[in-house]
This record gives sequence, structure tokens and C-alpha cells, in this order.
Amino acid sequence: MKLEGSLDAFSLPDVFQLLSLTKKSGGLHLANGQARGIVYFASGVVTGASSDASMQSLARRIVGLDACDDAALRRAVERATAEDVGVARALAEAGAVDPDLLNRLALEETIDSVFDLLRWTDGDFAFGVDESNPDDVGLAVAAEHVVAEATARRETWDAVSRIIPSPEVILTMPVVVAEPPAVGRDEWALLALVDGHRSVGELVEVSGAGQFAVVSTLATLVQRGMLVLQDDDSPDHVARVRRRQLLLAPLETAEPAPDPVLAASQTADAPAEVVVAGSPAAGVTVDTAVVVPVTPTAPTAPPIGQPGATEVPQAPAAAAALATSIQDPADAQPPLGGAHDPINVVPPRPEPFMPKRVVDHPEPARSGFSAPVSPPSVVSATSQGAAAAAQPMAETAIERDPTVNRSLMLRLIAGVRGL
Repeated sequence: MKLEGSLDAFSLPDVFQLLSLTKKSGGLHLANGQARGIVYFASGVVTGASSDASMQSLARRIVGLDACDDAALRRAVERATAEDVGVARALAEAGAVDPDLLNRLALEETIDSVFDLLRWTDGDFAFGVDESNPDDVGLAVAAEHVVAEATARRETWDAVSRIIPSPEVILTMPVVVAEPPAVGRDEWALLALVDGHRSVGELVEVSGAGQFAVVSTLATLVQRGMLVLQDDDSPDHVARVRRRQLLLAPLETAEPAPDPVLAASQTADAPAEVVVAGSPAAGVTVDTAVVVPVTPTAPTAPPIGQPGATEVPQAPAAAAALATSIQDPADAQPPLGGAHDPINVVPPRPEPFMPKRVVDHPEPARSGFSAPVSPPSVVSATSQGAAAAAQPMAETAIERDPTVNRSLMLRLIAGVRGL
């Protein structure tokens, strides 16, 4: 029986039903312009199909899933070239592909191909009797099931095509997603191929999973926000961020601007500074003022000479260290002290003594002391006179030893004199 005609007069499901009822075996060839498709039957059941007879569609699915190695694929291609056998069948007979996986891929390829052929609005068909399927891997599916699955996909294709309108669309992965991503195995396989340059059509070819499966999965990822359509009019994420960073540039400087609140806080908490300058009274001459930070301390006692004040004499070593620290390092000289530098020994200002203990029973003057004991009413005058009288006596000894504090020695003599 010769079966041929036009798809305008006979729909493809009607042709499938006729071949299934008559238990025909062979290949149903379809043509639509330059496009070529074929569906293989064996005793009325479908064993395989391809919507592009010029391509090794089933073998591309195997390669896209990385289900075979290079050596096995090379041997299968050599056999398909020399014999009337397909690459997928050669891989199956060589045991290079898992049989269950190969059967599943053959079923998906058949349904996808019939789905593509059902979308043809016109074309011609012709049936070749007893034509065998070169990629027969043992698949046998009823024609009614194939048509039902393909028709169901056709009904959802309109919604998918609204999300991805063309095979030329380029998808990209967004940097920011609304929810934590969760992907399946097939979705991950497609996400790994999305690079912002490959079109949807190229993704279909590279993945080898079929147009409907790839486009449907991509549309689902777009709806979940894990993929976005790249628009030539809008820049990508990096360009968008760079553009917005330029808007912030007038407010940013190389050095951070001072914080007025922080600056005020630091000024309030900063220790006081004392400017120490040289003076003739101190015996030190400096050209510039030296800023010496002073650590805040507890309130001090009243100045010496005021009621309740206590005299704290300055040690000679501390006075010498202070004088050395404020001198110019080039001109710094160690102080000689003693009679060589009286200012370093005797303070430049008068230092009043504490009142002496009043003697209840004064004793007569002893040898070596020139002043008698004075009554309590003239204690201050007597102390000053005693210091003046004792000074010539100790002058020579004090001047010989530069380490002796002359002021302290004179006060000791005056204290002993008052006993």
C-alpha cells in the first residue's frame, strides 16, 4: 500500500492512527520546506522519531549527558559510517551506554520529535514500507500514547513561549536572588551552560535534551528568578553597579571627612598641655617653646605659702633632668651644681620653713654656734639669722661636694640650732 499526501488534507494524528490500526512497519517521512522529519513504526507501534533527519538527535542526547567516553563514541561513529546503523544503536550494542538510560532518552526524543512535527501547519508526508529504524534500541510505544504526550506539551507551549519568545533569546544568571536557590539535577545541567552569551537555541543543541524539555526548564527557572532575559538596552549587573557608584563619587573623598561629634569628644577628653619655656630664673635658655603633655590628676593642695600648704621639695636629680630635657640637644651640658651653679642648688624663690617646735626650757649657747636660742615670739627671725650665721661655717664643705643640696643642708643646720 502506498500512503502519501498533504498535511492540509490529513492531520498527523489521523495518519498515526491509520498506521497503528493497520499494523504497518516502516518509516513515515515528512517535509516542510527545508525541514525533514521521520517517524518509525514496527507492527503499528512507534520505535523512534526525529524532527530533523539530518541530525543525530538521539546520539546528541547521549553526548549532552556525558553518558559515553570519546573512545566508545569514535568506534560507534566509524561503525555508523561503514554500516546502515545509527550511532546510538552502535553504542548500545557495544555496551557503552546503560540500556535503561538509553531507552529513556529514546522515548524523550520520540515524544519531542512528534511534538515538533505536530506544530507544522502544512507539509507533505509519505510512508516507506518495511523501512527499518537505524537507531532501534528496543523502544516500542503505542502511537496513541505518543500523540497524547505530544498534544499535552503543545497545550503548555503557548505559556512557555510567552516567557521565552524566541530561540535567539540570551539568558543570564542574576547576582541577587529573592529566595535561597534550590535546583534539580536537570535544572543544574542547564544552569551550568548559561553563560550570558549562548542563546536558547544553542542551549538546546549543547544539552541535547530536546527543545520542549530545555525551553520548559529554562522558563521555570526564569519564573523562579534564577535566570533573567538579557536585554541589550539594559546593562548587566556589574555595569549597573558601576554606574550607580559613580553617582556616589561626589560624596566620597580620598581621605574620610572628620566626624564633628567624634572630634568634639576627643577635644573634651584630651589632657591639658603646658608650654614650658626657658627663663633666666630657671637658669635655662631655649629658643622655642616645648609642649609637654600633662596627665590629669586629682585636685592638688594649695600653693606653698598659703594656709594648709605643705612644701614638697624638688629633688636635685629631677630638676637636672627637667633642665636637660628642655635644652637644645646640641647645647645640652650636664649641670655642675654646688657653688659653680648656685641656682641649681638654692631655689630662686624664698621657701618659708615650717614653724619650729617651741622649746620649753631653752639651754645656754654651746660652742660652735653663734646665736642663742630665741623665744617663740621671734622664731622666724631667729631661724633666718641662724641660717645666715651657719652659712659661712658650712660654705666650704658644701661647695666642695657638688652633690650636696645646699638649701637642704642649711635648713638642717637651722633645725639643729633650734633644738
